[in-house]
Amino acid sequence: MKFLKLIILVLSFSLLSTSVIFAEDGKSQQQELKSKGFKEVIVNEWNEDRSKDSTFAKIKTEIINRMNISKSKVVVHNNGKPIKTDMLVEKQGNELVAISKEIKNGINYETYYFSNNDSNNINDVFKKIVSNDDVNTVSSSAVQGTGQYVRTYNWSFYRSLLFGKDLLVATMSDSIEFSRKSTTASINGTIGSIWDIKANSQVQRNTSTTDRLNEEITTLDVADTSQQLLDWGPTSTSSTKVSVGLAGIVPTVGWIFDSSGFKITDLSNKGAKYGKWKFAAPSAGATSSLTTKPGIRVTNTSGDLKLNLSHTLDFKFSDHSTGVINVLVGDR
Repeated sequence: MKFLKLIILVLSFSLLSTSVIFAEDGKSQQQELKSKGFKEVIVNEWNEDRSKDSTFAKIKTEIINRMNISKSKVVVHNNGKPIKTDMLVEKQGNELVAISKEIKNGINYETYYFSNNDSNNINDVFKKIVSNDDVNTVSSSAVQGTGQYVRTYNWSFYRSLLFGKDLLVATMSDSIEFSRKSTTASINGTIGSIWDIKANSQVQRNTSTTDRLNEEITTLDVADTSQQLLDWGPTSTSSTKVSVGLAGIVPTVGWIFDSSGFKITDLSNKGAKYGKWKFAAPSAGATSSLTTKPGIRVTNTSGDLKLNLSHTLDFKFSDHSTGVINVLVGDR
């Protein structure tokens, strides 16, 4: 079954693209974008890992000079065609179709639009961009010393009905908190960093439908050669009040969240370097929302901190997935 799924991820990365073309006048939605202060850039590739594009500095300078981003908003797209990107480790049918960008008071605001539709009307994406005002801010630079770094992602999940209609099943947001606890820890004889990663996610079901949420699975994967998984939480529990504690090398930290009656099964694997949890709904009653706050403690001895983030959701009439999102945080 085909269903339209526009996924809105809010995060902040350095601007990177290839094959840049600057769009001129457009039709109705383009005019509306302009009236809102947006300008257009057409690209066919967008990579988070800047080392993959040796022309990064040249492209960034060209865009800033010609579009004057510091004083305007920019929409990056490929006329509805997929934009090649390294952000999606596993697509699960999703393609990057647009990015909106604004720099305000020196802070980068970026929203990424994904779709699993076979073809995309760019004007429909433009409508989303014009109406979207739920933008979060994060720093695009490496964390200095100990400190926090936050990236926020938003998804909207749809399923198809008869005659080409689409129904919003649920929305999901996930704010990932990266807290660097040390930069000088001894890790098997090598000096490295200690990070705590906390995933604050919420699934909000469309209560005007009967699409009951049956279960959600969250995965925080740090399987890189320079990284180790030290600890994770929560462990399996059926308690409403869920306790998480992260220990190892540096002082233990912990927090508590309400599982809303969902039973938690711990599927994590230390050797494989991932934290993974299944949240199963109670056997009776409708579930309108689910809030979860699992976390992991990770070591890193070289380069960026690397995280692969994914969620899968099982509803009464449809299944949805975010795919696997590649997240890089400047570290060493």
